[in-house]
Amino acid sequence: MAENNDPLLNADRIKRNTELPVFYGQAGKDSVTALVQIYRVENAARIGNWDDARKYTELVQTFRGEAAGWAQALRSYRVTQGNWTQLKAAFVKNYQSKTTVTTVCTQFSELKQ
Repeated sequence: MAENNDPLLNADRIKRNTELPVFYGQAGKDSVTALVQIYRVENAARIGNWDDARKYTELVQTFRGEAAGWAQALRSYRVTQGNWTQLKAAFVKNYQSKTTVTTVCTQFSELKQ
């Protein structure tokens, strides 16, 4: 398939492919996990040719509710403004669910059909 070189179509494709879901940091409100949000930011960065400072800004811009409050306290997590590596590590540590065998077994026993 030939690639379309129309600048307007290309800009539209980049815009659509770099849109990120909002992240609340609350079970039931988020459509993706913390790891998926990071994955989406990193893919968008490749498509949009973003540097690490832009990835930092784009991720923080997706935060709503609890996550937005958490972002206000990033300094207490020793995250330097604009440092993607530090933000990514703190975000995943704070928001990635910690599934254990006990959790899975408990949730499985509570499953109703």
